Amino acid sequence: TTRGYVRHRLQHAGGSGEEFTDGAVDKIYAKSGGVPRLVNKLADFAMVYAVTSDKPIVDEEVIDEVLADDIFLEMRDPTAEAAE
Repeated sequence: TTRGYVRHRLQHAGGSGEEFTDGAVDKIYAKSGGVPRLVNKLADFAMVYAVTSDKPIVDEEVIDEVLADDIFLEMRDPTAEAAE
């Protein structure tokens, strides 16, 4: 699962694995499709946003801020463009 993946990556980096709320991870999954490199990118952006806002954890609000700034490119279906 994406939740397990994020937790594992955080623990591997020296964290507790609890730095993201379940809601935040759910939003990361929804926007990344669970693709590991996209999960990593969105989680990285979110951690930077949280730190600069003095937030101890990444919650849904932080994910919404990253997405609102439009710096994360969502997964797109390449066949959809070809059909147009």
